[in-house]
Amino acid sequence: MKKLAIFGAGDIAKQIIDILGTELIEFFFCNNKEKVELGGKPVISYAEFLKRKEDVFIVVASTKYALEMAEQLRRSGISDFFVWDLSIHKIFCLLGNFSIFA
Repeated sequence: MKKLAIFGAGDIAKQIIDILGTELIEFFFCNNKEKVELGGKPVISYAEFLKRKEDVFIVVASTKYALEMAEQLRRSGISDFFVWDLSIHKIFCLLGNFSIFA
């Protein structure tokens, strides 16, 4: 099964870790790579991500910049990705801890 590549390493990415844990996450990637790791997983540059994009399923982890990030992925020829938003987060919080990938 493909692991997740999380586009973004801010608050939404931290919420994803809180809900899903890190077992399913391969790495995080950002345009402004200020962090080296998040939750014990590496944070890599967008350019490095492009070399590894075939091995992962992409999740956009932003509310403020989600449209711009989605457009950047599309310009790179990537159309298969998921945008994590606050409504998804609220659903997971209401349902409690469980694995959606089991």
